[in-house]
Amino acid sequence: MKFTEKRFRWFVLIPVVAVAGGVWGGYYNATEPARAAQDSAVIRAAADVSVAVPAADTSDSRAVTMPFRNDSPDPVTLTSLILPFADQMTWTPVQMTLQPGQTGYPLVMVPAQCLSGLPAAGSGPLRTAPVKHSATEQQVTTVYMKVNTIDGNTHGITLGATGALAVAAYNCGKVTVQ
Repeated sequence: MKFTEKRFRWFVLIPVVAVAGGVWGGYYNATEPARAAQDSAVIRAAADVSVAVPAADTSDSRAVTMPFRNDSPDPVTLTSLILPFADQMTWTPVQMTLQPGQTGYPLVMVPAQCLSGLPAAGSGPLRTAPVKHSATEQQVTTVYMKVNTIDGNTHGITLGATGALAVAAYNCGKVTVQ
């Protein structure tokens, strides 16, 4: 095989590109944990059971908590909370910032009739087993949250309501069957 000038360029260029790709790949893999921390917001529901708050009650609506926990490595700020299948239940739009490992208790205003069957606010948890629901019916407890991480990224998170908020969603929410 004869080494022409064109072949010689290719034999030099290919190893240079391979070494550059290896260096870039090593850097990319080494910086992955930092990128993952910036791009993630690990939030979970049911850290505590949702309860009605006695002090915030009015005649036609009740304040109910929607507990969520920040399991991400950075602080997060709650900016939105929506129950899409129970639109008569509205979040009191008070932004809150949670540090890593902290649980937040935003309030959702719920029509009083949606809490029928629950003990009076502040009197303790339910003492009967929860009713079993189909997978389609369970969609009614869906909660959409938006949180901002410390770097300003917005993350949309889907959670499920528990406790008093779940009971209210089952009593007053609607899921369209497809």
